[in-house]
Amino acid sequence: MMNKLHKLLFLMFLFSGIINANAQDITISSVDLVNLKNEITLLKDSLVGLKKIVSEKDSIIESRERTLSELTSLVDSLSSALDDAKNNLKKNESIIADFQSKEGYFNNQMQTMQETSDRNTAKLANGRLYFRYSDKLVLPSIQSLLELKTEKVKKDFEQALQLLQNYKAYSEDVKSTFIALQTINRDEWRSKHQAEEYKNKCLSILKQSNYYKNVYSKRSANSWSIPYLDNLIDVAKLIISRHNPVEYDFANFTPLIEML
Repeated sequence: MMNKLHKLLFLMFLFSGIINANAQDITISSVDLVNLKNEITLLKDSLVGLKKIVSEKDSIIESRERTLSELTSLVDSLSSALDDAKNNLKKNESIIADFQSKEGYFNNQMQTMQETSDRNTAKLANGRLYFRYSDKLVLPSIQSLLELKTEKVKKDFEQALQLLQNYKAYSEDVKSTFIALQTINRDEWRSKHQAEEYKNKCLSILKQSNYYKNVYSKRSANSWSIPYLDNLIDVAKLIISRHNPVEYDFANFTPLIEML
């Protein structure tokens, strides 16, 4: 392509010399002139094609420059985003470090809250022992004690759980004992001397009950019992101790039986 351009320039220069050669009397044949014109036309066409190619290449270069500019802008944007991400990571690491430093405190607080909740639940369950036995009240209380999460509270109220689990059996046992006291043949105990024997017999029957032997008689600060049954037994003992067949009728345990 460059050779054709050089040739074109040379022919143009030559043709210009021929046109202005009248003073020198230079002649050229018509055939050569036609060939020369054809050659010039061909070279002009080649020059147009060359310009088109140059224009296309310029367009490609401009497109690549725009692409490069866009890529540079994208890289800058990504670089900025990366810097932001690094900064956010540092902030997050700082937050995590702060949280970890306070993790022990939060865990202690949560454990304290859990223990408080469990202890209140256990106290409520234990409170059922102060009332007459009822499946509706006692069974949920047993379940709540079984679901405690704090080991210390479980340990502190393990006796309450055992008593609640045996409350129904103990209640039936005490009721049977009171029925036995009520059905003693009273015709055998009329005089004051006999009255003392009657009292002793009643106390003997009372003390033979399972609840009296296993729980009531062993009550202490470290050994729990069922307050509701304890109160009924206390009343039964009071009734027995006050019995005087000369002054009033035999002891009546019916009200106690009806409370079980």
